[in-house]
Amino acid sequence: MNNLIRRCKYQAMKTLAIYNPKGGVGKSTTTVNLADGFARRGLQVLVVDLDPQSNTSNTITGVSPRKLHLTGFSMIEDPNIPIVECIHETVFENVHILPMVMKLRKLEPELWRRDTDYLRIRLARVAEFYDICLIDCPPNLGKLTMMGLVAASHYLTPIKSADRYSLDGFDDLTETVAEVQREKNKELRYLGALLTMHDGRSNISKLIASDLESKVGDHILSNSIPQSVKINECIDAKKSIFALDANSSVGLAFARLVKEIMVKMGYIDHDDSDTGNSQPDEVNGE
Repeated sequence: MNNLIRRCKYQAMKTLAIYNPKGGVGKSTTTVNLADGFARRGLQVLVVDLDPQSNTSNTITGVSPRKLHLTGFSMIEDPNIPIVECIHETVFENVHILPMVMKLRKLEPELWRRDTDYLRIRLARVAEFYDICLIDCPPNLGKLTMMGLVAASHYLTPIKSADRYSLDGFDDLTETVAEVQREKNKELRYLGALLTMHDGRSNISKLIASDLESKVGDHILSNSIPQSVKINECIDAKKSIFALDANSSVGLAFARLVKEIMVKMGYIDHDDSDTGNSQPDEVNGE
């Protein structure tokens, strides 16, 4: 997109990396629904898909990322390609995406030629056009994940409730973040752990929540995302929960989560008043 127009409400873009080295925890689902949720509250949103599985890109880009001439892979492969040319519109209003395509065999050698601040430097060139950037990190501790964390101001860790495996590697995750903070990004802040596919009534969910609390203390987000068939329906329809069924339990949960994150990141006050120059839009269904 060479026709970006500044419509931001805030002076500086903040960047939230959504990160867990364990797959299947709801990372892409969280990214997609937060993106639309933030946009419906008046933010200009950029999504960066760093996961070569391309789930986020396939859901919101509108066309197959493989049909796009320039993507995030293009920018990594050729440093001379401007990031602005790799950004595309999505099916959500006020949400753009830097999509990824699955070309792992070609991507890996290119990655090792790039420094971990490669993404941060390029995002700075379009930061004036967005209020928030969401980075969907891959489910590993590789170079792409490091790039995402170096570029981020905050990070969030989705944890699949009732799945002890979702806590596997949490210590490695913590060590990776500490390394990034020490070497490249001392400003990186932990937004919190998000319980996904959560059933607060089940004993195993309660045990996982207790074990998670022992690891992160009070850094567990107040709002969790419940297990719901609506999520699968959203993926199939290429819609957010706000467009599909905003008044469902999962729709209301995501609306509360959007507000909680906006408070934690300083976009709105606890009383829901906007800290910018204009009032945010309400989160409504379509």
